Amino acid sequence: EDTVHPWRFAAWEGLVGGLDSAAFDELLADARLCNTGFLRQTYWIAHASAPRFALESLASEVYAFHAGRLPAAAQIDPEKSGAEWWVQVRQGTAATQPPGPATRGAAGDAAAAGPDRGDDEDALNTSSTMAFHFDKDEVLHEHTGLYVHPQLSTVTYLTTAGAPTVILEATSKEVLEGRDKSTSVDSSFVSFPVQGKHAAFDGRYLHGVISDFPPPMDAEGLQEPSPVRATLLVNVWFNFRPCGVRPFPSTLASKMASLPKVRLKGDCPAAISVPHADFQELSRGDDGRDEDAVRENEAPAMRASVGDVLRTLEFRFSRTGRVHLVRLPVAKLPTGAEATSFMIEHADDRSRPAVIEDALTASPAKGPGRPSQSEGGALDERHPKRQKLP
Repeated sequence: EDTVHPWRFAAWEGLVGGLDSAAFDELLADARLCNTGFLRQTYWIAHASAPRFALESLASEVYAFHAGRLPAAAQIDPEKSGAEWWVQVRQGTAATQPPGPATRGAAGDAAAAGPDRGDDEDALNTSSTMAFHFDKDEVLHEHTGLYVHPQLSTVTYLTTAGAPTVILEATSKEVLEGRDKSTSVDSSFVSFPVQGKHAAFDGRYLHGVISDFPPPMDAEGLQEPSPVRATLLVNVWFNFRPCGVRPFPSTLASKMASLPKVRLKGDCPAAISVPHADFQELSRGDDGRDEDAVRENEAPAMRASVGDVLRTLEFRFSRTGRVHLVRLPVAKLPTGAEATSFMIEHADDRSRPAVIEDALTASPAKGPGRPSQSEGGALDERHPKRQKLP
């Protein structure tokens, strides 16, 4: 697979710098405003646009941080590149009960059949869990059934509270176009919320927020009580602007916090980084930028080979009429080292997550202009003019 960006997954502790607790409180207040029903959508800030308020500034910084880590030979069209951003504010207290050995269906709080983006469901907006889903151009998908993904999906944690982000290394193409009814997952990533932390992963990967995932046994700081789990989500798009995504309304921008420009610590080392194999093979550019990026992406991953499975969680999610089941075995994570991000390598079928087509669910008749999954094409496209690495 060719890719324009280095990471399968990476995370930086304390990447958001220069903000005290009062400033984070202001960001949280703005996040609450953006999370209200009449503003529940995503927003756009273009490649070279000047941010107007703190949350928009943070979204712009996230975009610039990752644009600056592209290979030197990559070409960016400023007119078609930028950050699609939104916020989520959810229940903050993660599950702390020791998990038992039983399998549990999580349809109660993880969205049974429903829209691809679980945050469109009122029940999920008030829940500590978010259904597994793919980030994509939502309008294009609604009208054509195509899956066009951002280069990167990112999460910036505004609070230290709540359930972890769980990323399965499975793409929409593997799940929806495979010949088998089941897609097994060899690797997954888990990121627990810590204020100021930033995580990024390949924009094609299936992911969600899973409240039943137990934290590392020694990570007591992850379980401190808090009323909310607040995150800024930024999809990084290069050379393609998703349909229908517009800037934040100017009439409300003046009401948002105008903090000093939010900066990301450019010299902050990655706590964990897992690069794509082809990025490691890049020839270095004359300016040394690629060499620096490769060196950064050699940061070791905290790997966990799954042993005894504590329990298996099940989550259903739908794709234009086809319902799938995510089966997620859960095991203890490594203790100590105060790690909050993990790569999990699944060694055998018993410990390996799977995405299974639910054969018991009949597909409804197609609507006009919405092909079935078997007819939809280019499900793995980043965008129509995807760049290739040198």
